Amino acid sequence: MIQFITGFHRAFSNISVQIHEVIGEANKVSLRKTITATHTGAFMGKAPTGKKVEMNVIEIDVLKDGRITDHWSRNDFMQVVQTL
Repeated sequence: MIQFITGFHRAFSNISVQIHEVIGEANKVSLRKTITATHTGAFMGKAPTGKKVEMNVIEIDVLKDGRITDHWSRNDFMQVVQTL
């Protein structure tokens, strides 16, 4: 995960995160967000295109003692990469 995020930050600039919903129940938190960015560096074998991208994300985290113990995420990032 750290390697992916580091690579993403190297390859994309103007990163913005818009949070649409946060829902909590018991020890779970769910988040729906949209991430926008500009492709300005090489990423997954793709040369910089200058294209603006938008990725939709839904995450569910399980919390215990103030820490995330489990994490699930669904996003359309691979579809975004294919458009570069």
